[in-house]
Amino acid sequence: MPVTRPAERPASGQSFKKWRRFGLPVLWFLPGLLFVVLLPLAEGGWHLPGDVGDTRLNNILLEHVYRWIVGDESSFWNATFFYPFPLAIAFGDNLLGAAPAYALLRIFGLDREQAHLGWFVVGYSLNYFSAFYVLRQLALRPISAALGAFFFSFGLPMTGQELHNQLLYRWCVPFATFGLYRFAERADPRWLVTTVVLLVVQLYTSIYTGVFLLLLLFSMTLVLAVTRFRDQPWLHRWFWFGKNLRSAWLAAGGARATVSERAWRGGRGWKAILVVLLLASVAALVGLAYPYISVVRDYGFARGWPEVSGLLPRLQSYLHAPHSLLWRSESPLLQQLPTQLEHSLFIGLPMTLLLLAGLMFRLDWRQREFALVSIVACALLMVLTLNVWGESLYRVIFLLPGFGAIRALTRIQLVNMWPLAVFSAFVLDAFLRADLPRINRSAVVVILGTFLVVESSAVSHHRVLFQTFRERSAKISAAIPDEYPKDPILFVANTPQESFWVGELAAVAVAQDKGWATLNGYAGNVPPGFVEGVGCSAMPLRIIGYLKWRGKHRERDYLRLAQRVVPIGFRDCSPSWWRKMPSITFSALDFSREDFRKVRIKIPTLHRSSGRPLPGKATLVARIRIENHSPRLLHTYSTTGHHIRVAWRWFDLRSNTPLSKFNQRRILASDVQPASSLELQIELEAPRGDGDYVLEASIVQEGVFWLHDLGVAPARAKIGSSPQQR
Repeated sequence: MPVTRPAERPASGQSFKKWRRFGLPVLWFLPGLLFVVLLPLAEGGWHLPGDVGDTRLNNILLEHVYRWIVGDESSFWNATFFYPFPLAIAFGDNLLGAAPAYALLRIFGLDREQAHLGWFVVGYSLNYFSAFYVLRQLALRPISAALGAFFFSFGLPMTGQELHNQLLYRWCVPFATFGLYRFAERADPRWLVTTVVLLVVQLYTSIYTGVFLLLLLFSMTLVLAVTRFRDQPWLHRWFWFGKNLRSAWLAAGGARATVSERAWRGGRGWKAILVVLLLASVAALVGLAYPYISVVRDYGFARGWPEVSGLLPRLQSYLHAPHSLLWRSESPLLQQLPTQLEHSLFIGLPMTLLLLAGLMFRLDWRQREFALVSIVACALLMVLTLNVWGESLYRVIFLLPGFGAIRALTRIQLVNMWPLAVFSAFVLDAFLRADLPRINRSAVVVILGTFLVVESSAVSHHRVLFQTFRERSAKISAAIPDEYPKDPILFVANTPQESFWVGELAAVAVAQDKGWATLNGYAGNVPPGFVEGVGCSAMPLRIIGYLKWRGKHRERDYLRLAQRVVPIGFRDCSPSWWRKMPSITFSALDFSREDFRKVRIKIPTLHRSSGRPLPGKATLVARIRIENHSPRLLHTYSTTGHHIRVAWRWFDLRSNTPLSKFNQRRILASDVQPASSLELQIELEAPRGDGDYVLEASIVQEGVFWLHDLGVAPARAKIGSSPQQR
């Protein structure tokens, strides 16, 4: 019988340790990447997560950074959508810190959609392995660290934000919080600088997650003042940060340290390096903040408290997972939440059980202080942002400069996932170290791990085929004429059957590919004069809106821009708009009831469109006339949002009922002077089914009143008994 040499056993044990260190985290990562990300996106052809709104917008932002890196864009902040308004990138998130992975994939030859998919894979990978690494630095077992990292990267709150994939990259959060804790523990300035640098990087990666990380670090600072420095007088506790900083500074220069002389012996060279890094971080932060401060100052962007409070978490938000196939509920308590997916904050059953176990049982933890500091800081943030009957402590923070721009506070759960992951991983680790039979411990790990993977995978996904984006871009490109003016400005029509941002973003993507400017655009904020609509009349409105904002609205300035515009997909453009500036004015005054009653609306003609109709649908063209018999000018645009619009609906004569409300609307193409009229040409879809239908048209001053509510009957035009054939 062969005898095993003693030297072979350590080699085998060493191999097992290496597998646990390197193989186990990969083994936990692959099911998440496969079942949560890749398989849902590969079913029936390759997809991108999200919808044709935010996903397309994020792709445009990533592509803009790539084009700027390779030199195809001359300015980063002045993107050429919403043209010619400056600082268009600062109208929303910029993704500058998240874009390098996308840019690298584009440089390697992948197209827009392929590089975007690769960008998702890189983001999930960075989140997982950063969390795993930090948890291992806290002396947790590989299996415990892997479970915490899996939740942080693939947990239910993350899949609930699939529509907002700009929030994916969160890999700085574990390192930054760990750096703050180490600074409190050792008074080592390298940890403080690490925290500051990573906070700035996270702000560049995503404004939302960067601000939420700042709030988490602030909460941890308060908690550390109570826990780590509890042996000091109360007043002294709140100055621990400054005292540690002073001690670290003295240690760096070789002076006697008051907290830990052994924490760092870097000398003056390291001291200079850290000062440079801090100054560079401050400069980078100022460089990021300045464009956003500029657009707030120049454009007047602001969010009111009612808009923000509607997206603060409620208590029931933490039990809500409408995208989960396991936990979705039809409970009225949950259904009354506004913007359902934004309130998807339930962390799932495995993490809830670990959280409850850690709170209920006294466990023997190693490095337990970091876990307790993390979970208490998380609880503070939950209390701070909670909406209770319309009120919240967050109102105080909302008043601070910059914080009023953050709208969806429910997304703070994506950062809170880290302290929850830390605490749960520590609880599992304490259980694994307990004096229990190995088979029991193994069974718990297998059950928790399997259910965590299943729970994160059993969700309804929002996704868009690559081909959807490509076909829409190809259709717009094919419609561009062979001859166009120098330095063209693209302007693409929206369609009534889709949300306006679908066409706007498709136009921006095509303009980006061609290196053109475009009047189209979509972001978290929009510039003055930018009106939604499917009509060509939006062209002069947007140009004149810009000129009035710049304070130079001479006709030659208008024509200089208008004559560069290439309209695509419109059938109601007036050639006069390219020869003469229409009268478009802005007013903050509302009409009186008496004057508004003197406005009339008529439908002179309603006929079949000569253009190509939509597949399976009849396309009609209505000519609508607005007559102003009042002594007041009908202004095109309202600075208070109370625009005057034409609205229409179909009325079924057989049942004597309207088929809808007056949902379809169009803004005026220009001012209507007293004792004059304006005609609009509107394409609309005929109602389905046989019957006698009437088109009804009315006028509304948004948020004020309707013309038909003031006693003026809507204009009517009848079509035949078989509208599809007319």
